[in-house]
Amino acid sequence: MTTEAPLIDTSDSRFEQTLDTEALTDLPLPGRNATNVITIAPGVTGTGGQNSPGSSTSTNFAPENWVNASASGQGATGNQYIVDGMDVTSTIRPGVLNLTPNSDVLQEVSVQINTYSVDYGRAAAIQTAMTTKSGTKPVPWTGQ
Repeated sequence: MTTEAPLIDTSDSRFEQTLDTEALTDLPLPGRNATNVITIAPGVTGTGGQNSPGSSTSTNFAPENWVNASASGQGATGNQYIVDGMDVTSTIRPGVLNLTPNSDVLQEVSVQINTYSVDYGRAAAIQTAMTTKSGTKPVPWTGQ
């Protein structure tokens, strides 16, 4: 059995890396912080998710997460983060996330550099879109 190589899409110049649920589960992510996968995308440099500049730890419990990653000659302040279609990039501190979902609840993470979709075009360096898994109907709380 042979398979053909995928065709190159010459109408799209962006670099994109998309990781699905299986990849996110299998990768060793410190603190289960999905922002650590950003640096494995092509064209991205840096050390990944951190709680604040200079921090060596990465967790999902900080109110804000700064990600040490850059691309396209831009700094980390040119990054944009999207969770389920909502921009969660801080408006006060550019390049900082106001919401960092645990990698266990993510269905996929897509990291894009270069040319972005018109849906989200505010980033100058990296655009990271995270999609959470769809859930089931929660069990009602009985108060006991």
